[in-house]
Amino acid sequence: MSMNKICSLWTYYIFCLAGVLLISCTEDEVAGTPFITVSKQELTFGKSGSETLLYIQSNVSYEVVSDSPEWCSITRQESDSKKTGKYLVSVTANPDTESRSTTIKVTGSEMNEVVQVNQLASDLLVGETHEVTVAGEGENFSIKMQASGDYEITIDAGWLHHNSSRALTEKVETFTADPNVGNEVRTAVITFMLNDLIESVTVIQNVSSIPEADMTGVEKNAMELMKEIAIGWNLGNSLEATGGETAWGNPATTKAMITKIKELGFSAVRIPCAWNDYLASDGSYEIQASWLNRVKEVVDYCVDNELYVILNIHWDGGWLENDIPNGYNKAVDQKQRALWQQIATFFRNCDERLIFAGCNEPNVEDADDMAVLLQYEQTFVDAVRATGGKNVYRNLIVQGPATDIDKTIQWMDRLPEDPTDGRMIVEVHYYSSWQFCGMEKDESWGKAFYFWGEENRGYAVGNYEGRWDNIGGEEYMKAQFQKLKTRFVEQNIPVLIGEFAAIRRQLSDEKAQRGHDLSRAAFDRCVVRQARAHGLVPFYWDRGDGVLNRNTLDIYDNLEYNGLYGNFRLDCLFLDELLDSVK
Repeated sequence: MSMNKICSLWTYYIFCLAGVLLISCTEDEVAGTPFITVSKQELTFGKSGSETLLYIQSNVSYEVVSDSPEWCSITRQESDSKKTGKYLVSVTANPDTESRSTTIKVTGSEMNEVVQVNQLASDLLVGETHEVTVAGEGENFSIKMQASGDYEITIDAGWLHHNSSRALTEKVETFTADPNVGNEVRTAVITFMLNDLIESVTVIQNVSSIPEADMTGVEKNAMELMKEIAIGWNLGNSLEATGGETAWGNPATTKAMITKIKELGFSAVRIPCAWNDYLASDGSYEIQASWLNRVKEVVDYCVDNELYVILNIHWDGGWLENDIPNGYNKAVDQKQRALWQQIATFFRNCDERLIFAGCNEPNVEDADDMAVLLQYEQTFVDAVRATGGKNVYRNLIVQGPATDIDKTIQWMDRLPEDPTDGRMIVEVHYYSSWQFCGMEKDESWGKAFYFWGEENRGYAVGNYEGRWDNIGGEEYMKAQFQKLKTRFVEQNIPVLIGEFAAIRRQLSDEKAQRGHDLSRAAFDRCVVRQARAHGLVPFYWDRGDGVLNRNTLDIYDNLEYNGLYGNFRLDCLFLDELLDSVK
């Protein structure tokens, strides 16, 4: 045998021996110290049913067992490795309100590995009651809740409010129910939500009890009370604005604004007010509690300043006033009753400084319309009186047909019946002539007047010829006011001039503009003077561009303000001389 062949055989023998040794080593390692290794020592699951994978490596046979197979199960899965076992650990949803735990044990060759399995508790949400009854006058109440976490609270009614939570062993939720100013029992639902759990509580509120008649703070009859008011101011184009208090360009009413009105010398505020935009969305006539509270806030601004307050249902979209020519409408009458029953109940504890007015400018054109208006005004009176307490004696205002003096004299031959004598006031408005007071441009039937009063007649020359008011001068005013005095005042029925004013126009000629401004001041001065001379109570209509700048609280127009007798410390004769000196 050649030496090369012997070397090759020797090399082959050495490699084979090395391979046997290598294999022997590997087998010794596999068959060496037994072990079991798990991928996780602890598994945590949420409250819902869930699953996860557990991996086990071992060189011995082993067994995998769950101590709680009824809710924690183990299923072997196919694995790509012979050394690694793959297991699906599944848990069912935890129905209990406490967390639960178990163990998975892996045992083999006298070895044990333990995997801790934890599952979170199910949500807990339980209320002590599902129904609460509260008094019609409104009250606070509490509901105890047991819960495993934070929950949401929703309420489906504006008259019910969540106040606070107190965390004890149980949570105590407190709520406030506003007074039920309606005439029917009402309900609301409080809903508590914790994830998928829902608990609800129905709140039933009874009708407010009707208190006994109470004259405390409402001692003055209508004639006595009206003598307390020298001149009033209208908070126009604010709370009656369609679309919200600021929708017509004025800022929200503030206490500082009303305080300024008091400082300017006015002794009362008329609050034109809308209600139709603030009714419950379910089609009922229930007034939103938030709006009642806002109106009361403004009323309180006035009362706190020792001002008298007139609160009405203004035009309000015309649901009553514009419907009158269509004849009596039962639905309109029911709405009138429902609104006034709520308003009167809500404000029942206010003293005599608050006066209610049934509507604003009812559209009445003949005797038949007047009969319809009288029915609606009777409903207003009955609704207020039926709420008891101070409302039995509260002074009330009813409107003449179209609040027009001549129509009132012609068709208002009687007032609604009132069980309380001497507590009724008649309201008219004065915008005569309209061509001077309100017409903004010429119409086919007549020209707009820019000048008023004999002292300003001379401005109606040249391009302004024919612009002097030859219809509604001072003599005409005196005659109109005398009609009211004869028909009502002399019969101990006071009369309110609820609105009067003349709009401001911008004229291109400086002299004509001065004459126009003097005319407006003269008109205001004459209305105030003649109204008081005839026992009537005048209320100036200010739509935001009258005597007070509501943004800055400065006097908007000093000339016009002086025309309204300023702060009433000025003498009428002095005012005449003041206005004459400006010309």
